Amino acid sequence: MNLYIYGRLTENPVIKNLLAWRETGAESCYYAACRGLISARAGLGELIAAALLEAEPAGGVEAVRAYFDRDINEIYSGLAAFDWDAACEKSGLLPLPDFAPGGAGADDYRTAADGLAGAGSAAAFGEIVAGFFRKYACADEAKFAAFSWKNGRLAGVPEPDGISFGDLAALGYRKDVLVGNTAAFTEGRPAQDILLAGASGTGKSSCVKAVFNMFRPRGLKIAELLKEDVSELPALMEEINKRKNRYLIYIDDLSFDGSDADFKALKVALDGRVGKRPANTLIYATSNRVHLVRESWKDREAVQDIHENETMHEKMSLSERFGIRLYFQYLTQPEYLEIVALLLERHGVEFGEAAAKEAVAWELRGNGRSGRTAKQFVTDYLSRFV
Repeated sequence: MNLYIYGRLTENPVIKNLLAWRETGAESCYYAACRGLISARAGLGELIAAALLEAEPAGGVEAVRAYFDRDINEIYSGLAAFDWDAACEKSGLLPLPDFAPGGAGADDYRTAADGLAGAGSAAAFGEIVAGFFRKYACADEAKFAAFSWKNGRLAGVPEPDGISFGDLAALGYRKDVLVGNTAAFTEGRPAQDILLAGASGTGKSSCVKAVFNMFRPRGLKIAELLKEDVSELPALMEEINKRKNRYLIYIDDLSFDGSDADFKALKVALDGRVGKRPANTLIYATSNRVHLVRESWKDREAVQDIHENETMHEKMSLSERFGIRLYFQYLTQPEYLEIVALLLERHGVEFGEAAAKEAVAWELRGNGRSGRTAKQFVTDYLSRFV
C-alpha cells in the first residue's frame, strides 16, 4: 500500500503486521497485530480513525485534493472496508480483537470516528475526514476544550474546572465587561486583552474560568500558560495560529521582578510585534499587582539610572498594554455575606443569623473578606452542621 499523505499509517505496527499477514500469510504477523490491538485497547477502525484525524494534511485538504482522494481510496478499500473477519476465518484464526469506542472526544471527534467506521463508500469516508478538518486542525482540538502549555506543546485537560457565574457573586460591572468582550471575540468582532488585578482571593481566576465555560458551547477554547513560561508566549501563539478555533490564553497570578526580562516578551506579544498577531488569540491574565512589575523604594532612587522616569514608565507600561483592566478589591461585609449565602444555598442550606455571625467571626480570624475566605468558611460550616 503506497500512500502520499498518510504514509505514516502503514508504519503503524498493527497495520504493518496486518498487511504483511495478508500478503504473506505469516501467522506471526497476525498474532503481532492482535497483541498490538489488545495492548492499545482499540479496534482496527478506531486505530485508522485516530491516524486519519490526528492532524490536517499540510496546506489543507483542498490544496492536496488529488493525493488526498487517492490515499483515502487506498485506505478505505485496503483497510477499512476489507473483510478481515473473512480472512481470519479462511485461515482458521480468531477474528481481530475489537473494543467499544472510549476515551476523550464524546462529541465531534467521536462522531467523526464512528462515521468512519460506518462509512459505506470511499467518497463518504473521505468526506468525513475533509469535513472534520474544515472545523478542526487536529484531533486534540476536537477532543478537548481546555489545554495547558507543557514542554513546548498544547496538552489537553480532560476535566477543566466547571465553575460558572452562577457560583459567583458580588461581581458587579466586571461580569458584564468580561461577558461582552468574550462574546465579541467568539463572534469575530474586535475584542481586548484583559488584565484582572487586585486582592488575592477575590475571584479573578474564577471569573476567567466562568466566562470560558459560558462560551465553551460556542467553540471557545482556553490555553493555560504558567507565569514562569511567559517567555514561551510567542511559541504558544504560533501553535494556536495553526488551529481553527478561538483560544483564550490564560495566565494566572502574573507578576515580574524588576530585573525579569520575561515581562518584555509579554509586552511585545500584547502590542509590539512586527508581524500580525493571530486573530484567534486573546489574553486574559490575573495578577495581585496592578502594575505587574514589583517595585522597591530603591527603584525610585535616581542614582543608578539618569533616565529614571523613562525606566519607571517602561515598568508600568506593561499593564497599559491590556485594553481592559478590571480591578478586584476586598469585599464589603454585605458582599462577603452574599457569597456565603449563595454557596450555602448551593448545598441546600439556609443562610440565617447564626450562620452570618459565624461567617463574620471566620473572616476576622482568617484572611479577611474575600470569595476564597467565604468558600473556606462554607466548607468548614458544612463539615460541622450538614
